[in-house]
Amino acid sequence: MARKIYTYDNREKLYECGFWKELETIPQIVVSNDMKRCLKGKDKRGKMQGIFKNNKSFNVASFDDFKKIILSDWNDPENRYTMYVLASKYIKQLVSESENEERRQWLLGCRKNIGEMIESIETLEEADLTPENLDMCLDDKLELLRDVWNYLIENDETILKFKRKMEVLSRAEYMQKILSALFAIPETVKIDKVVYHGFFYITPIQERIMMIMEKCGIELIFLLPYDSRYPFAHEIWRETYSESVYPSYSEWVCETTCKTDVNGELFEGRKVELNNNIQIIEYNTLFDFVNGIRKSRGVGSGIYSANNAGANDIIRAFYPEEYGKRKLLAYPIGRFIWCINDMYDEEHNEIVLSEKNLMECFSSGWLSHNGKNGKNYMEDLVNVLPFFIDCESAASWEERIEILREIHEQCIPNITNENQTIERWQKLMGNPLGSYSQFSVPVDRVKIVIDLIKHLLSIATFLFSENSEIELVEHINRLKTIISINELSGDIYDEEREIASRILIKIQNDTRSQVRCFPEDAARALELYLDAVFDDGEVVNEAGDVVFPMYHTMTADYLYGKAHVCLCDNDSMPGGKAGFPWPLDIKLIEKLYTATGNRLLKNMMDVKRNLPLANRYFMYSALKCKEVILSWYSDPNGKEVSPSPYIGLIRSANGVTEWNPKRIKVKDYAVVSPAYVAQPVSKYKTEDLRQEVPKEAKMDFAVCPLRYLYGYLLNDRPVFQSEFVQKRSIYSLVVAISNLPGVKGIGLDEIYRNVSGLFPGMRESDKKEIYKSLTERKPFEDNDITGMDFEGDLYFTEERLRVHFPDWKSLKNAIQEYGKIGTKEGEKEISFKKPSASYISEGRMSKSHPCSYCPNIEWCKHSLYPRDKEKIYGKA
Repeated sequence: MARKIYTYDNREKLYECGFWKELETIPQIVVSNDMKRCLKGKDKRGKMQGIFKNNKSFNVASFDDFKKIILSDWNDPENRYTMYVLASKYIKQLVSESENEERRQWLLGCRKNIGEMIESIETLEEADLTPENLDMCLDDKLELLRDVWNYLIENDETILKFKRKMEVLSRAEYMQKILSALFAIPETVKIDKVVYHGFFYITPIQERIMMIMEKCGIELIFLLPYDSRYPFAHEIWRETYSESVYPSYSEWVCETTCKTDVNGELFEGRKVELNNNIQIIEYNTLFDFVNGIRKSRGVGSGIYSANNAGANDIIRAFYPEEYGKRKLLAYPIGRFIWCINDMYDEEHNEIVLSEKNLMECFSSGWLSHNGKNGKNYMEDLVNVLPFFIDCESAASWEERIEILREIHEQCIPNITNENQTIERWQKLMGNPLGSYSQFSVPVDRVKIVIDLIKHLLSIATFLFSENSEIELVEHINRLKTIISINELSGDIYDEEREIASRILIKIQNDTRSQVRCFPEDAARALELYLDAVFDDGEVVNEAGDVVFPMYHTMTADYLYGKAHVCLCDNDSMPGGKAGFPWPLDIKLIEKLYTATGNRLLKNMMDVKRNLPLANRYFMYSALKCKEVILSWYSDPNGKEVSPSPYIGLIRSANGVTEWNPKRIKVKDYAVVSPAYVAQPVSKYKTEDLRQEVPKEAKMDFAVCPLRYLYGYLLNDRPVFQSEFVQKRSIYSLVVAISNLPGVKGIGLDEIYRNVSGLFPGMRESDKKEIYKSLTERKPFEDNDITGMDFEGDLYFTEERLRVHFPDWKSLKNAIQEYGKIGTKEGEKEISFKKPSASYISEGRMSKSHPCSYCPNIEWCKHSLYPRDKEKIYGKA
């Protein structure tokens, strides 16, 4: 049965077209829910709207409505979860059966792509292919895909259900029932014609359903917006409907007007004067971009982007309340579940703990033990982490935890003093290891951090206690137990616990929850499930996304009258060819198409190839609005991006205004004068430092006031977190200990061995370099700084300065600046808003520069980084 094509150039005046009486009573399936609202549908408040809202004989439904009826459970998260579990289990079997180590490693790598493999299988199934079709162009990747595909067919009903659904749909009587339900038409009324309206390209599943409808005796009519006077803007329609199954262009039934389309003229490269309000905005900062979008949304604009996912991710981070639907991962409990699920190393079959996952669990607020919440110990954790730098397995973490506990109990003194001001400095000077972040945390807080880490490891051990196959439901039950026994309470925690529990119960109640798999397979599959968006009761979905895909611009002029096309940069718009999920690619699809002649594969390729053409038409559609904003964020991640070529095209038209936040000057009257507040930290003199302030703190102040500010005013003491600086200062620590009066008889080797034991994560190569530096050092470097200093009723050796300033030249420079205290030069006022005058340019940076080995170099905005550290610092 031949297909027909009708075109129009003004959707709002469709009823004036000469062919409309022929199509008016034929049910229409439209490309989107927005198009349905434009023609005849309900707005967000449930009120009927649309061009034909009063036409009782007009029936319309979206393809999304149609698909929900015929494929209600295809692609849903529960099905993908089960398929992921089975695919992971199958590949694990292949790994255990393989005797080739190289292939084992390759298979383990493939397990990381299971999500894309499932997507590939779904795509090929929708295109009516079978696993045997892959035999025509087989390689290692496709062989694995074929075998996984067959395994899923044999062990799960999802794909078989889809196949049966397609078969049943091919029965004419069943198709009539489906269409009657879709359009709310009595089953006694036969539907022998259907209009497909506005399909800019046709996906394999859409084409397959169309072919089934034709097989059932239903004539298909295609209705398109098209204006032959402006072929450049409308090229996507000619490309999509150029296949042999459609009539030639000369047979299209076209309706056009004589009225000039200014936007069409613009896209043809002609000089025009626009009759609407168009602005071009360059956002220079992320904050400007987010607030620009929010402002447009506030005045009723439709927001669109060719990279809508990226735009929504940015905006969601600033204004999550704007979104009704949320992934479980958007909640702290979701991140916590993800992290504990990620604590099993499939390659080595053991529990592992990465620094990233540990910090995620602490910051989530869901890691709690004995009344202590990890969220309150984040700073302590960051300070302690250098001690665990090389830890991965649970065993290595537990072993290192005991070493840290022993060091804190035996090497860190417990100093108490009735005068808390004196006690603070006594603790600073009395802790010989306090310059290292892992030993600077108070013992009581270290114990809490250790207990929380051990508790996290015990949770993972409970979750992955079985080293054999279990039922899916067992893994879910363990997760529910972990959540339920958590001692946290409060409205926020109760809400998150309820959301997570509902999702877990949903999987648990699925009939396939009895599938047997290894715990790590269930964990990986759950991560895929957690990354899905839930719209059926788990979370509210009233607001939807803020930024919509570009195809929604086809209805922007009717639904909003205003459009804001954002992220309109050269990378996103018009966009390149879309890719395929692993292991599919365009060459493979071409081979399959040549070998099978399956025209659905042609649809698959056209959808990917024609994305730029579609975006061109969507941009043209957006410009039909009365008010249009085209914007781009020009400096994402410090990488400057250029505006889209379409912005260059539109700039050539008259009546376009450009705006850049940087160019806007705020008028004096627009700023309310703030109330006077005294400076939090005023200018300071060295003589203002209190007497009990120890020598190294005064030296820090003399070298750079910011070093004093960050180290002593905003923190308890300055500490080294950097692996590089810690490694360098170990040399100085060994020398300092060897110079103490009580250890003169102890050999350097023994001192070094004991000190290096304090840093068990240090690499062997670094240990060798430090030892070499110790044995080759020059004696004069050890002189001139030894002595005793009386502070707070206790004596402390000045050897601690050697560790505080781990480079000899830096120490000499500090001593020199310290010597100025009490002199006329040293009494001048110093501001905490800028570094000291002793700074020199970065190009001349040397070891004695104040930033060398400064504990605050990572966050001080005035710090200078050498261009080549190895050249500046040399070897350890």
